[in-house]
Amino acid sequence: MNKFLLIGSAPYIKDWYAEFGKTVLNRGYKLCAINNAWSIDPDNVWWWLHSTDFIDLGKVQPTHKVRMELESRAKNPAGENNYKYEFRGSGTMLLNCLCDLLNYSLNTGERCTVAVAGCDCVYSKKETHFYGSSTKDPLRFGAQWLVKELERIEGFYEEEGCKLYNVGLRDTLLPFRGQLPTEI
Repeated sequence: MNKFLLIGSAPYIKDWYAEFGKTVLNRGYKLCAINNAWSIDPDNVWWWLHSTDFIDLGKVQPTHKVRMELESRAKNPAGENNYKYEFRGSGTMLLNCLCDLLNYSLNTGERCTVAVAGCDCVYSKKETHFYGSSTKDPLRFGAQWLVKELERIEGFYEEEGCKLYNVGLRDTLLPFRGQLPTEI
């Protein structure tokens, strides 16, 4: 069974990770970090997922050395293997990451559990994007569209006998089952 802790850059993620992160990792979960979330625990990041413009526009940049270390540890979950599930289009890194983690598991012949924290797609009025103020990428097509896509991806997981959990337990658009991080 593959187990992944997927963290994003929500404002609460540092405190959440300080309280629950090590407990989740000690249960065999691999840390997958989106965009700025690499900085929460760079030594334990198993896979760093970032947009193609992150290196030019990212708000919290790793040093060149750290970036090379993060990228050398990247597991490229989909790799050269089959993509059974794929999100096509522009929306949010979360949709792509969830598909890649599911594909990785299918390609290794294992089921998976993905625990998600800090990827709630709820934004403050001040800062709306990981590199400043611009369109909220995950919401560019509206909250209803995003929830529908997340529900569709959750259906992919269910079809394969895999599980998705929202362990951040904050205000969220995630339709996944809420679960305490200490119980996954």
